[in-house]
Amino acid sequence: MSRIDVAFAPAKPDDASVAVVIDVLRATTTIAYALAQGYERVLACGDIDQARELARRVNGGAVLAGERECVKPEGFDLGNSPREFEGPALGTTLVITTTNGTRAIVTAAAHAETVAIGSLANLTSCAARVGRAAEAIARGFESAGDGLAASKSARNLRDANLLDDVRFCARESALDVVPMVADVDAGVALITAAPSR
Repeated sequence: MSRIDVAFAPAKPDDASVAVVIDVLRATTTIAYALAQGYERVLACGDIDQARELARRVNGGAVLAGERECVKPEGFDLGNSPREFEGPALGTTLVITTTNGTRAIVTAAAHAETVAIGSLANLTSCAARVGRAAEAIARGFESAGDGLAASKSARNLRDANLLDDVRFCARESALDVVPMVADVDAGVALITAAPSR
């Protein structure tokens, strides 16, 4: 018999065969847009210094993106707004670190055989790949925007004058890409685009 566990905050999950990490506001939405726009891989890590070092070590350099408490860290190329990833990719490799989402990805990757990255932007593609759990959660609100607007993350973004990101992240099935964790090593998750089925 299958079992579905839901954690509404980054936490150490029980070992599982499949995990879907959803941080709609904004990490998983941003990762999906980055891969859809041409980044070949995304390296997600939980620590700012680790992200900086990783970006320096990538052959040919990497684009460094992320946030802490909604703000782009000093010296980073991009923040964590998916709107920044609407144009062509700035390179082939993106290194990203965020307050919650990337930590949740790395934690899930250490405890599950398969990890998909889900958001409303790739809802249909992700659901087709790993099941209907995301749709069941989304049905708890009249609209995706209503559900997101009720969250603590939306309040934080509103306070940071980033309310447009809530609306942007609420766009359903805007992408046909499913970011998947391909490997995890030393606290870094390698994420690549998997085609939808």
